[in-house]
Amino acid sequence: MAEIRRMENESAQLVGAIGLAGTAERYGEEVKEQKRISDIWRLATVGLALLAVAAAVYATSERNPVVETVAGKLALSVILGGIATYAARQSRYHRDREQRARDLQLELTAFSPFIEPLSPEQQEEERVIMTRKTFGKTTTSTKQDEEPGPTPLSFLLRRREKESADSS
Repeated sequence: MAEIRRMENESAQLVGAIGLAGTAERYGEEVKEQKRISDIWRLATVGLALLAVAAAVYATSERNPVVETVAGKLALSVILGGIATYAARQSRYHRDREQRARDLQLELTAFSPFIEPLSPEQQEEERVIMTRKTFGKTTTSTKQDEEPGPTPLSFLLRRREKESADSS
């Protein structure tokens, strides 16, 4: 009977470790996705900023220009600069999400080995704290308008997408 309980405990620990590794892997996918989106916004920022500068240079390089024409060209330059600023903010937002996902991935990957030397009661307490931190959002300093990272619901939706793609 004791052997069965020991095997049950080991099985429960193995299931927990597999779940933790799967969650960490999903955060790794989130890191890659957010980096890609951030890079796209960064390239858009550079392109828009260059267009804004080019528009400003073009507006001021004309000889004997009409004031309205120069004003219109400079207004276009300012508008392009504003759009470049927006693109830069979006790049930063996705870079912040990438960093948060990277931090969570590292924490989840290191979590099991870190709590292994603790007593079973302390391990359970640390699991509760990590669960609240990761999924409960009670100790994070994310902004209210920030989109959450991967959640159990997103895992379920991705699984359903893969199942429907496989059956098609």
